[in-house]
Amino acid sequence: MGNVYGADVVQLRQLAASLRSAGRRLEGQQQSLTGQVTTVRWPGPDAERFRQAWQASDSSSLLAAALFLNTAAEAVLRHAQEQEAASSAGAGTGNSRTTLMPSPGTGSSPGSSRTA
Repeated sequence: MGNVYGADVVQLRQLAASLRSAGRRLEGQQQSLTGQVTTVRWPGPDAERFRQAWQASDSSSLLAAALFLNTAAEAVLRHAQEQEAASSAGAGTGNSRTTLMPSPGTGSSPGSSRTA
């Protein structure tokens, strides 16, 4: 049997769903943590510096990671659609393909064609 190229479309869709789910969980965690950071009883300059850092960069980093996961999910879905389209397009042509093979017994470089 020859080499099979391409992806398992079902697995790609499962991966996309997992990536999207992870992105949503991360967004939820960011919202929950932001609520806790802003309401925790913690007076003083250290608390203010922490809250400022959270608002300025830490919270944004979580949202950026969530966006990355969602973007990756969309890319994986596009690949699944492309794979499905390519597989569908090839379905009507049969499994025959031309492969260059060395001439029997010569050990030479590929030069004759063979239909597999």
